[in-house]
Amino acid sequence: ENDGGLGAGVGDSLRECLGELASANSVNIGFDAALTNTTLVRGSGTFIVDDDEVADIDGFEMGISLEKTSGGSVFSAQDDSSLSLTGLTISGLWAMVGSTHEAALSLNRCVLTGLGKSVGSQAIAQSAMLLRNCQITGNEVSISLLSAEEEAQLTVDNCAIYDNAGTLASTSLIDTTDCSRLILKKTTVARNAFQKLTSMGSQSYGQIHHCTFTRNGGPFSLTNTPRLRFANALFVNNVGTSVFRG
Repeated sequence: ENDGGLGAGVGDSLRECLGELASANSVNIGFDAALTNTTLVRGSGTFIVDDDEVADIDGFEMGISLEKTSGGSVFSAQDDSSLSLTGLTISGLWAMVGSTHEAALSLNRCVLTGLGKSVGSQAIAQSAMLLRNCQITGNEVSISLLSAEEEAQLTVDNCAIYDNAGTLASTSLIDTTDCSRLILKKTTVARNAFQKLTSMGSQSYGQIHHCTFTRNGGPFSLTNTPRLRFANALFVNNVGTSVFRG
């Protein structure tokens, strides 16, 4: 329910709880046991955390899904804020998560699936995005699945990225530009159909450690003097004329 205030009606909506940031500046949000294995539908509009606000939304081991059915990001961290999401499944053709302007967004034990926008998740403008222990599967995007731009940092730690696809010839699985930084570690990347696995350019920097790439389509594309360091990375049965393309 969403009646405009905490404590009114039969319960409190996610929108109402985040609205408390205007006065509290920090909130920890959980879900009632009655919502276990429930899908929450979000139409237009975005859940925004900004202006130094801190929000922690935890649905671990509850099977909570959030489906986005119309335009705009589902979650956005902006302007020096911090947003943490745990144990959520985020889906829908319009779903997207993002951080901008020195904000921090972290997803832990989340699932990103069924995303169909141009970009699935994006960090821009000196912000930081962390995906840890996540599954990213069953998405079709037209620009990139994961993106870091304008001196942002994207960290993917102990995740599984599999069975995703790009819908255009120029689509990348991961795209880093404008002096941004990519850290990919302990992650399996498998059966993804993209023209480019990772597109790096404009002085960007990357570290890929203890990762496995298997049965993917498309090479790495490195332009405009990026720096990319590998350690203990395994490449098996990937499609294409080369693993790396400069």
